[in-house]
Amino acid sequence: MKGSIKAVGYGPIKEASDVSGAINITYTSCNYLETKLSGSRQVSLDPKSSSKEIWADGVVAYAGQTNQGYEGSIITLDLCDDLEKDWYGNVIDAVSNILVETAKTGETPKFGLFVQYESTSEAEGYTEVFPYCYTTDRPKFLVKTEEESGMDYEYTEHKIACKPSPAETTVDGKKVHIARFRIKGNEKLTKFPEYTYTPGE
Repeated sequence: MKGSIKAVGYGPIKEASDVSGAINITYTSCNYLETKLSGSRQVSLDPKSSSKEIWADGVVAYAGQTNQGYEGSIITLDLCDDLEKDWYGNVIDAVSNILVETAKTGETPKFGLFVQYESTSEAEGYTEVFPYCYTTDRPKFLVKTEEESGMDYEYTEHKIACKPSPAETTVDGKKVHIARFRIKGNEKLTKFPEYTYTPGE
């Protein structure tokens, strides 16, 4: 059973293709969502898939499923400048320090996401890693006046998709595209976690 979120972090992605056409991914940094600026309140990601059944002789002869990753949302305290740039592709003017959102059409920034949380069955908890994510919509802008009831905070909801990584990785001796992997423990990370396969593990 999952307990409270300990931390959420991300790594901006740089993509490149080699001479064979294979896609290589590099995580340029490992960034935590700072608690006082954009600390995470909730992470909700629903699995996306399609299934297929083939019948023969009155029974299901084949049942398969296509893993299309996850879609959902992350709720943070606010939308800080780092997320404006790294998740939404907005610009912070280097001279005036003014945030600029332009009307552009094109690819949104890609990033890897990890969620660290407590576990009731494992004292050290877990870190869930989604290696290839992007935002699917801009966050809503909403502020309200304070009324007699006092503080009534509004939080920022980020709608995101986490798809299987386009980069191939070897898992259990097979070339695959990873949609998610889990690491036991939730210690502070200094680099974005990447899956590495060791034969026999």
